[in-house]
Amino acid sequence: MESKYEMAQSENDDPVLWKQPSSVPKCLSSHLEIFKWIGKNKNIKPNVRLRFPWILWHLWKARNAMTFEQTCLDVTTISSKAMDDAHTWLSTNDNTIVPPPITEIWAGQFKRIRWLKPEANSVKCNISVSWDPTTGNAGTSWLVRDHSGLVICHDRRSYAYVFSALEVELLGFLSTKPFSRRHEKVTRDLGFKTLIMPEAEPSPKPEDEDRISELSDDILIHILLLVPTKDAVTTTFLSKRWRFVWRKLPRLDYRETRNMKSVWWFLDESMRFHDAPLIEKLSIRLGPECPTDVDVVRWVAKAVDRCVLRELKFKLLWKTEPVRMPSSLYTCETLTKLILADKVLVDVPCPVYLPSLHQLELLEIVYKDEDSHVRLLSGCPVLKRLKVSRQDSVDDNVRKFTVKVPSLLELTYMNTYFGEDDDDDRSLVIDTPCLIDIDIFDTLGHSCSIEYMPRLIRASVSVKLKLVDKFLKCLSSIEYLKLDPVGSTMAPWCNVVYTLLIECRIYPYISWSGSSLGVLLSNCPKLKVLLVESVSDKPKSENHDPVLWKQPNSVPKCLSSHLEIFEWIGYAGRKYQKEVIRYILENSKYLKKAEISLNSFSNLEEEQKKKMIEELESMPRVSTSLLRASPTFLDTLHTE
Repeated sequence: MESKYEMAQSENDDPVLWKQPSSVPKCLSSHLEIFKWIGKNKNIKPNVRLRFPWILWHLWKARNAMTFEQTCLDVTTISSKAMDDAHTWLSTNDNTIVPPPITEIWAGQFKRIRWLKPEANSVKCNISVSWDPTTGNAGTSWLVRDHSGLVICHDRRSYAYVFSALEVELLGFLSTKPFSRRHEKVTRDLGFKTLIMPEAEPSPKPEDEDRISELSDDILIHILLLVPTKDAVTTTFLSKRWRFVWRKLPRLDYRETRNMKSVWWFLDESMRFHDAPLIEKLSIRLGPECPTDVDVVRWVAKAVDRCVLRELKFKLLWKTEPVRMPSSLYTCETLTKLILADKVLVDVPCPVYLPSLHQLELLEIVYKDEDSHVRLLSGCPVLKRLKVSRQDSVDDNVRKFTVKVPSLLELTYMNTYFGEDDDDDRSLVIDTPCLIDIDIFDTLGHSCSIEYMPRLIRASVSVKLKLVDKFLKCLSSIEYLKLDPVGSTMAPWCNVVYTLLIECRIYPYISWSGSSLGVLLSNCPKLKVLLVESVSDKPKSENHDPVLWKQPNSVPKCLSSHLEIFEWIGYAGRKYQKEVIRYILENSKYLKKAEISLNSFSNLEEEQKKKMIEELESMPRVSTSLLRASPTFLDTLHTE
């Protein structure tokens, strides 16, 4: 042990000066008395003392690995990890502050307690917690042993934003619930006091004081919201004080995939006894193993009829027919967010009135008829955000999907098609004059009709739509455009004059005409950011390059006056790519940053990649910007 003390006293304090013993020291697997002796020695420098908690922590981890996982770490690995963590911590904190000795910090916090065996045929759970009031960070750990002292299992958890020592002690107690549900006879013992780093000297507490009873209902509810709902409900068995606390929880989250009657009985009973006047959020997500004879809709009806409901998320993946939501859901005046997913049938009564609904998501559900979704949307006078997801594998009974919502600000429409035959009679109609942000992903090839949207700012379009002029004209006043033509021609999109466009990201395919990019640049006079991503742009052969670049007749205004950022992801060294990049660099007077990354799917040798990068960096440019090229888009170098 002398070598450890000499290392601690070293003036250079160099953790590399370490000679590995011929065998693992006994203190690593049995005791840590050396640190108690070092902590009492006032001759050790404070900056050295700061490293010992990290050594202690890693020794404790190594001991646990040896005891519970039969994994033995060598001394060099343990010490190097401890020193690395200590160095990182010291470099990010003010290490000029001289800390008090370890013995002063921990004085009175710990005391040896003789472990008392549990009764025969029972187990004992020892719990330890720690909390730092300056950061709000806390940790809990527990260890279960049987009557003979044999360790059965153990666990540890960390928490943030913990506001009191009482709260962290309660969290430590609740963390043992998953284990205790599997054992009938469990004795819990908070045998070690909470390690608190107080700003002032803590006042002594009587050993037998019931500190949990001091907490208010508001704090207890806040704590229970940190654990799953099913664990919060089980706290009713702790004591009379806890019997009714969980019933006031404002947020309920049920997630189940197991096919067990006890599970569904538990969910049904917990909803029956819950009596909070307000439910901020009710989330029910049931997996494919959900029994088909469970009345899942009754839970939603109870929440709507009995109390104020703010947010509902209902996702059902069972293997039978879709379920109808209760009629009362469509007249809930307090509902602000509604998400319906998968095996749900929208059978909307008349009338529909959701006066507070701001966000609606309809994800791969089924509608009773062609007009069900129209009636639903018409009853949402203040709807701001709408997300619709459809798949060709689900026949949702709708041919023409109409979105007519005067108040709508954001629209996301996704229609994924994996078949071979297009369904020509499907269409999309959008009539939203206040829309600001639109995101359309459609691989089916719908016909699309869009009314005038004068406030539109952002558009993300990944479509194979049957385009109409009115659709394209609506995009002429946007400021941000993300364009993915899904294998179709780029020409119709590039022929639009984008008078206000500032940022544009395009995903060109091998079938697109390179001259379209020149037209696009000429039609974007205020463009500042241009991002081109052609990851899938792979030529059939080295000599096959059907995409030709046609230089504009005059330098586009955006290049001569506005373009500041240019990025190309997936550069493959093709002829048109070189010509496009060279043209942009030669004519962009105000360019501040240019980044080119090579195609990650190419099988180029390192020498070829190096040659391509050198070729790019040697291209002439009119601005003083720095050009950086990288082997793949995964490790692009960013320079300003």
